Amino acid sequence: MQFARAPFTTTRNTVIMPVRSIHLQVLSAVGAQRTNHVVHLTGRSVPVWHRSATITYLPLDFTQWTQPLSAWRYFAWEPDGSFSLCSAGGHGDWRMGGNVWERQGQIAWIDVVGTCDWPAFRMLLTACRWPDTPLLVHLNDKRATIQADDVASLWGC
Repeated sequence: MQFARAPFTTTRNTVIMPVRSIHLQVLSAVGAQRTNHVVHLTGRSVPVWHRSATITYLPLDFTQWTQPLSAWRYFAWEPDGSFSLCSAGGHGDWRMGGNVWERQGQIAWIDVVGTCDWPAFRMLLTACRWPDTPLLVHLNDKRATIQADDVASLWGC
């Protein structure tokens, strides 16, 4: 995930969140342990987490995950777990897609790539029942796993 600081822009008193490039995985934080390592993003040191050796699944299946996202006009998914989500156009265009990996009827992890703003990424996390369900986000380009709460703060939220 690239966190180049982009200035917030305003249009008619509406704050537009910066769009970020993403290439990451979303997974359960159950059993994860904080390490002594940090990753430096947007001038901040963020703690790195070690994923559990045992994969812990998210407490929902693919169909349950798609339900809140289906309300979004520009959300498409296939039964194989692939999905696409994009903005309605205009200022702040973004598009992300990926694949949901299911095991034993529950989501094991979600691969996500593309660009998005914080409200879109929050919508994706909320579909995973965050913040009630603790989540980790593995930043593929940084080879580091951080808590979803830290991703929110990096967007300036």
